[in-house]
Amino acid sequence: MTVFGNDYPTPDGTGVRDYIHVVDLARGHVAALEFSRTSPGWEAINLGTGRGSSVLEIVETFQRVNGVAVPYRIGPRRAGDLPTCYAATDKAAQLLHWHAEKDLADMCRDAWRWQQSRERTRLRRPELYEQWCETHPITQLPKWKRGENVRLVKTEEQFAAAAKLFAEGRRAVCAGNWTEEYCASLTEEELLAQLKAEKKGGWACYLHTTKDVPDGMVSVDHKTGRIEHLFVSGNARGKGIGQKMLDFARKKLEEYEHPRLSVLDTNARAIALYRRMGWKFTGEKDMEFDPAEYPSVVKKCALLWMQYEG
Repeated sequence: MTVFGNDYPTPDGTGVRDYIHVVDLARGHVAALEFSRTSPGWEAINLGTGRGSSVLEIVETFQRVNGVAVPYRIGPRRAGDLPTCYAATDKAAQLLHWHAEKDLADMCRDAWRWQQSRERTRLRRPELYEQWCETHPITQLPKWKRGENVRLVKTEEQFAAAAKLFAEGRRAVCAGNWTEEYCASLTEEELLAQLKAEKKGGWACYLHTTKDVPDGMVSVDHKTGRIEHLFVSGNARGKGIGQKMLDFARKKLEEYEHPRLSVLDTNARAIALYRRMGWKFTGEKDMEFDPAEYPSVVKKCALLWMQYEG
Protein backbone atom coordinates (compact mmCIF):
# COMPACT_ATOMS: atom_id res chain seq x y z
CA MET A 1 0.00 0.00 0.00
CA THR A 2 1.04 3.61 -0.49
CA VAL A 3 1.12 6.12 2.37
CA PHE A 4 0.56 9.50 0.80
CA GLY A 5 2.97 11.85 2.54
CA ASN A 6 4.96 11.57 5.76
CA ASP A 7 5.88 15.21 6.25
CA TYR A 8 2.65 16.59 7.70
CA PRO A 9 2.68 18.46 11.05
CA THR A 10 1.42 15.38 12.92
CA PRO A 11 3.14 13.15 15.50
CA ASP A 12 4.54 10.72 12.89
CA GLY A 13 4.22 12.88 9.79
CA THR A 14 1.30 10.98 8.23
CA GLY A 15 -2.29 12.19 7.87
CA VAL A 16 -4.62 11.89 10.86
CA ARG A 17 -8.26 10.89 10.37
CA ASP A 18 -11.21 9.69 12.44
CA TYR A 19 -11.81 5.98 11.82
CA ILE A 20 -15.05 4.37 12.99
CA HIS A 21 -16.09 0.73 13.34
CA VAL A 22 -18.92 -0.21 10.99
CA VAL A 23 -20.95 -1.56 13.93
CA ASP A 24 -20.72 1.79 15.73
CA LEU A 25 -21.72 3.51 12.49
CA ALA A 26 -24.76 1.25 12.14
CA ARG A 27 -25.72 1.94 15.76
CA GLY A 28 -25.45 5.65 15.05
CA HIS A 29 -27.81 5.37 12.09
CA VAL A 30 -30.34 3.46 14.18
CA ALA A 31 -30.09 6.15 16.86
CA ALA A 32 -30.66 8.83 14.21
CA LEU A 33 -33.79 7.05 12.97
CA GLU A 34 -35.12 6.86 16.51
CA PHE A 35 -34.37 10.55 16.99
CA SER A 36 -36.19 11.49 13.77
CA ARG A 37 -39.43 9.96 15.01
CA THR A 38 -39.85 12.64 17.66
CA SER A 39 -37.82 15.48 16.14
CA PRO A 40 -39.15 16.89 12.84
CA GLY A 41 -36.87 18.80 10.49
CA TRP A 42 -33.28 17.95 9.86
CA GLU A 43 -29.95 17.99 11.68
CA ALA A 44 -26.36 17.53 10.55
CA ILE A 45 -24.71 15.25 13.09
CA ASN A 46 -21.18 13.87 13.00
CA LEU A 47 -20.60 10.20 13.76
CA GLY A 48 -17.06 9.37 14.78
CA THR A 49 -14.84 8.49 17.68
CA GLY A 50 -13.77 12.08 18.22
CA ARG A 51 -10.16 10.93 18.11
CA GLY A 52 -7.76 11.08 15.20
CA SER A 53 -5.45 8.21 14.23
CA SER A 54 -2.55 8.49 11.80
CA VAL A 55 -2.04 6.24 8.81
CA LEU A 56 1.05 4.68 10.35
CA GLU A 57 -0.85 4.14 13.60
CA ILE A 58 -3.43 2.18 11.61
CA VAL A 59 -0.69 0.10 9.98
CA GLU A 60 1.06 -0.59 13.31
CA THR A 61 -2.20 -1.52 15.04
CA PHE A 62 -3.31 -3.80 12.19
CA GLN A 63 0.01 -5.63 12.22
CA ARG A 64 0.06 -5.96 16.02
CA VAL A 65 -3.48 -7.25 16.60
CA ASN A 66 -3.52 -9.59 13.58
CA GLY A 67 0.07 -10.80 13.55
CA VAL A 68 0.52 -10.02 9.85
CA ALA A 69 2.85 -7.77 7.92
CA VAL A 70 1.45 -4.83 5.97
CA PRO A 71 3.98 -3.81 3.30
CA TYR A 72 3.85 -0.11 2.51
CA ARG A 73 5.84 2.62 0.89
CA ILE A 74 5.86 6.37 1.36
CA GLY A 75 4.49 8.30 -1.61
CA PRO A 76 4.03 12.00 -2.27
CA ARG A 77 1.24 14.02 -0.71
CA ARG A 78 -2.11 14.12 -2.46
CA ALA A 79 -3.35 17.54 -3.46
CA GLY A 80 -5.98 18.89 -1.08
CA ASP A 81 -5.33 16.47 1.81
CA LEU A 82 -5.50 18.05 5.26
CA PRO A 83 -2.95 17.07 7.93
CA THR A 84 -5.62 16.35 10.54
CA CYS A 85 -9.39 15.88 10.41
CA TYR A 86 -11.64 14.19 12.96
CA ALA A 87 -15.23 14.47 14.14
CA ALA A 88 -16.72 16.56 16.91
CA THR A 89 -19.06 14.09 18.59
CA ASP A 90 -20.74 16.23 21.27
CA LYS A 91 -23.87 16.75 19.17
CA ALA A 92 -24.31 13.01 18.61
CA ALA A 93 -23.98 12.43 22.34
CA GLN A 94 -26.45 15.20 23.19
CA LEU A 95 -29.17 14.48 20.62
CA LEU A 96 -28.77 10.78 19.87
CA HIS A 97 -27.32 9.62 23.18
CA TRP A 98 -24.76 7.82 21.05
CA HIS A 99 -21.02 7.37 21.24
CA ALA A 100 -18.56 5.00 19.58
CA GLU A 101 -17.80 1.95 21.70
CA LYS A 102 -15.15 0.15 19.64
CA ASP A 103 -11.53 1.25 19.34
CA LEU A 104 -8.87 1.05 16.66
CA ALA A 105 -7.80 -2.46 17.66
CA ASP A 106 -11.39 -3.69 17.34
CA MET A 107 -11.66 -2.17 13.86
CA CYS A 108 -8.41 -3.73 12.61
CA ARG A 109 -9.15 -7.11 14.17
CA ASP A 110 -12.70 -7.32 12.79
CA ALA A 111 -11.72 -6.05 9.34
CA TRP A 112 -9.10 -8.80 9.02
CA ARG A 113 -11.47 -11.43 10.41
CA TRP A 114 -14.11 -10.40 7.85
CA GLN A 115 -11.61 -10.57 5.00
CA GLN A 116 -10.42 -14.01 6.07
CA SER A 117 -14.01 -15.21 6.38
CA ARG A 118 -14.74 -14.12 2.81
CA GLU A 119 -11.64 -15.91 1.56
CA ARG A 120 -12.46 -19.09 3.50
CA THR A 121 -15.99 -19.11 2.09
CA ARG A 122 -14.66 -18.65 -1.44
CA LEU A 123 -12.20 -21.53 -1.04
CA ARG A 124 -14.31 -23.97 0.99
CA ARG A 125 -17.69 -23.28 -0.54
CA PRO A 126 -17.02 -21.98 -4.05
CA GLU A 127 -20.58 -22.82 -5.05
CA LEU A 128 -21.88 -20.26 -2.52
CA TYR A 129 -19.49 -17.64 -3.83
CA GLU A 130 -20.48 -18.33 -7.42
CA GLN A 131 -24.16 -18.29 -6.47
CA TRP A 132 -23.77 -14.91 -4.84
CA CYS A 133 -22.12 -13.49 -7.97
CA GLU A 134 -24.90 -14.92 -10.13
CA THR A 135 -27.67 -13.54 -7.92
CA HIS A 136 -26.10 -10.10 -7.53
CA PRO A 137 -25.36 -8.93 -11.09
CA ILE A 138 -24.37 -5.33 -11.70
CA THR A 139 -27.19 -4.17 -13.94
CA GLN A 140 -26.65 -0.43 -13.64
CA LEU A 141 -23.25 1.22 -13.70
CA PRO A 142 -22.43 4.23 -11.52
CA LYS A 143 -22.98 7.52 -13.33
CA TRP A 144 -19.99 9.37 -14.65
CA LYS A 145 -19.36 12.41 -12.49
CA ARG A 146 -18.29 15.90 -13.41
CA GLY A 147 -14.52 15.98 -13.49
CA GLU A 148 -14.13 12.33 -14.56
CA ASN A 149 -12.31 11.70 -17.84
CA VAL A 150 -10.77 8.79 -19.75
CA ARG A 151 -7.99 9.59 -22.20
CA LEU A 152 -5.81 7.52 -24.49
CA VAL A 153 -2.28 7.48 -23.09
CA LYS A 154 -0.02 9.35 -25.50
CA THR A 155 2.28 11.77 -23.69
CA GLU A 156 5.24 11.02 -21.45
CA GLU A 157 3.34 12.48 -18.52
CA GLN A 158 0.39 10.17 -19.16
CA PHE A 159 2.68 7.15 -19.54
CA ALA A 160 4.38 7.99 -16.24
CA ALA A 161 1.01 8.30 -14.48
CA ALA A 162 -0.15 4.96 -15.94
CA ALA A 163 3.11 3.26 -14.92
CA LYS A 164 2.63 4.51 -11.36
CA LEU A 165 -0.88 3.05 -11.22
CA PHE A 166 0.37 -0.14 -12.87
CA ALA A 167 3.09 -0.59 -10.24
CA GLU A 168 0.73 0.07 -7.34
CA GLY A 169 -1.86 -2.34 -8.75
CA ARG A 170 0.60 -5.13 -9.53
CA ARG A 171 2.13 -4.92 -6.06
CA ALA A 172 -1.31 -5.14 -4.46
CA VAL A 173 -2.31 -8.18 -6.56
CA CYS A 174 1.02 -9.94 -6.01
CA ALA A 175 1.15 -9.31 -2.24
CA GLY A 176 0.80 -12.59 -0.38
CA ASN A 177 1.51 -14.66 -3.50
CA TRP A 178 5.03 -13.45 -4.26
CA THR A 179 7.88 -12.50 -1.95
CA GLU A 180 8.15 -8.96 -0.62
CA GLU A 181 11.41 -8.63 -2.55
CA TYR A 182 9.66 -9.48 -5.81
CA CYS A 183 6.84 -7.04 -5.12
CA ALA A 184 9.37 -4.31 -4.38
CA SER A 185 11.08 -5.08 -7.71
CA LEU A 186 7.95 -4.09 -9.63
CA THR A 187 9.18 -0.60 -10.33
CA GLU A 188 7.47 2.16 -12.25
CA GLU A 189 10.44 2.27 -14.62
CA GLU A 190 10.11 -1.41 -15.51
CA LEU A 191 6.36 -1.20 -16.05
CA LEU A 192 6.70 2.03 -18.01
CA ALA A 193 8.94 0.18 -20.45
CA GLN A 194 6.34 -2.63 -20.65
CA LEU A 195 3.52 -0.18 -21.45
CA LYS A 196 5.57 1.46 -24.19
CA ALA A 197 6.49 -1.92 -25.66
CA GLU A 198 2.84 -2.93 -25.63
CA LYS A 199 1.90 0.28 -27.43
CA LYS A 200 4.35 -0.61 -30.22
CA GLY A 201 2.67 -4.02 -30.37
CA GLY A 202 -0.77 -2.51 -30.91
CA TRP A 203 -2.12 -2.15 -27.38
CA ALA A 204 -3.99 0.99 -26.36
CA CYS A 205 -3.75 2.16 -22.75
CA TYR A 206 -6.38 4.46 -21.25
CA LEU A 207 -6.01 6.64 -18.17
CA HIS A 208 -8.91 7.61 -15.91
CA THR A 209 -8.65 10.90 -14.06
CA THR A 210 -10.84 12.63 -11.52
CA LYS A 211 -10.35 16.39 -11.55
CA ASP A 212 -7.10 15.82 -13.46
CA VAL A 213 -5.75 13.36 -10.86
CA PRO A 214 -4.92 9.94 -12.40
CA ASP A 215 -6.72 7.19 -10.46
CA GLY A 216 -7.43 4.34 -12.89
CA MET A 217 -6.14 2.61 -16.00
CA VAL A 218 -6.93 -0.18 -18.45
CA SER A 219 -5.37 -1.53 -21.65
CA VAL A 220 -7.01 -3.14 -24.68
CA ASP A 221 -5.64 -5.02 -27.67
CA HIS A 222 -7.70 -4.73 -30.85
CA LYS A 223 -5.68 -7.50 -32.51
CA THR A 224 -6.69 -10.20 -30.03
CA GLY A 225 -9.73 -8.73 -28.24
CA ARG A 226 -7.97 -8.73 -24.87
CA ILE A 227 -8.38 -6.44 -21.87
CA GLU A 228 -5.59 -6.21 -19.29
CA HIS A 229 -4.10 -3.94 -16.62
CA LEU A 230 -7.37 -2.83 -15.04
CA PHE A 231 -6.18 -1.03 -11.93
CA VAL A 232 -7.64 1.63 -9.66
CA SER A 233 -5.54 3.55 -7.15
CA GLY A 234 -5.99 2.58 -3.52
CA ASN A 235 -7.53 5.90 -2.51
CA ALA A 236 -10.08 5.74 -5.35
CA ARG A 237 -11.42 2.24 -4.75
CA GLY A 238 -15.06 1.80 -3.88
CA LYS A 239 -16.17 4.63 -6.16
CA GLY A 240 -17.22 2.51 -9.14
CA ILE A 241 -14.22 3.44 -11.28
CA GLY A 242 -13.32 -0.20 -11.91
CA GLN A 243 -16.83 -0.94 -13.15
CA LYS A 244 -16.79 2.07 -15.48
CA MET A 245 -13.35 1.28 -16.87
CA LEU A 246 -14.16 -2.40 -17.50
CA ASP A 247 -17.35 -1.42 -19.33
CA PHE A 248 -15.44 1.28 -21.25
CA ALA A 249 -12.75 -1.20 -22.32
CA ARG A 250 -15.27 -3.81 -23.44
CA LYS A 251 -17.09 -1.26 -25.59
CA LYS A 252 -13.79 -0.22 -27.15
CA LEU A 253 -13.57 -3.79 -28.45
CA GLU A 254 -16.96 -3.66 -30.14
CA GLU A 255 -15.65 -5.81 -33.01
CA TYR A 256 -15.39 -8.73 -30.54
CA GLU A 257 -18.55 -10.37 -29.26
CA HIS A 258 -16.63 -12.16 -26.51
CA PRO A 259 -13.53 -10.19 -25.48
CA ARG A 260 -11.17 -11.91 -23.03
CA LEU A 261 -9.13 -11.02 -19.98
CA SER A 262 -6.95 -12.85 -17.49
CA VAL A 263 -7.25 -12.69 -13.71
CA LEU A 264 -5.21 -14.15 -10.87
CA ASP A 265 -7.25 -16.86 -9.16
CA THR A 266 -6.52 -15.35 -5.72
CA ASN A 267 -7.85 -11.92 -6.72
CA ALA A 268 -11.33 -12.42 -5.24
CA ARG A 269 -12.29 -8.75 -5.53
CA ALA A 270 -11.62 -8.64 -9.27
CA ILE A 271 -13.23 -12.02 -9.92
CA ALA A 272 -16.41 -10.94 -8.15
CA LEU A 273 -16.54 -7.72 -10.19
CA TYR A 274 -16.01 -9.54 -13.49
CA ARG A 275 -18.53 -12.27 -12.70
CA ARG A 276 -21.17 -9.73 -11.70
CA MET A 277 -20.60 -7.82 -14.94
CA GLY A 278 -21.18 -10.80 -17.21
CA TRP A 279 -17.72 -12.38 -17.51
CA LYS A 280 -17.35 -16.16 -17.27
CA PHE A 281 -14.36 -18.46 -16.79
CA THR A 282 -13.38 -20.34 -19.95
CA GLY A 283 -11.76 -23.22 -18.07
CA GLU A 284 -8.34 -22.32 -19.50
CA LYS A 285 -5.20 -21.17 -17.71
CA ASP A 286 -2.96 -18.47 -19.09
CA MET A 287 -0.07 -19.19 -16.70
CA GLU A 288 0.51 -21.16 -13.50
CA PHE A 289 2.90 -20.09 -10.76
CA ASP A 290 4.31 -22.80 -8.49
CA PRO A 291 6.84 -22.11 -5.69
CA ALA A 292 8.68 -25.26 -6.79
CA GLU A 293 9.38 -23.64 -10.17
CA TYR A 294 9.54 -19.95 -9.26
CA PRO A 295 11.61 -19.03 -6.15
CA SER A 296 9.86 -15.66 -5.85
CA VAL A 297 6.42 -17.32 -5.59
CA VAL A 298 5.29 -18.16 -2.04
CA LYS A 299 1.76 -19.35 -2.79
CA LYS A 300 0.66 -21.45 -5.75
CA CYS A 301 -1.67 -19.50 -8.02
CA ALA A 302 -2.65 -19.17 -11.66
CA LEU A 303 -3.85 -16.66 -14.23
CA LEU A 304 -7.26 -17.77 -15.49
CA TRP A 305 -8.98 -16.75 -18.68
CA MET A 306 -12.42 -15.15 -18.62
CA GLN A 307 -14.56 -13.95 -21.51
CA TYR A 308 -17.57 -11.69 -21.75
CA GLU A 309 -20.89 -13.46 -22.11
CA GLY A 310 -23.23 -10.60 -21.24
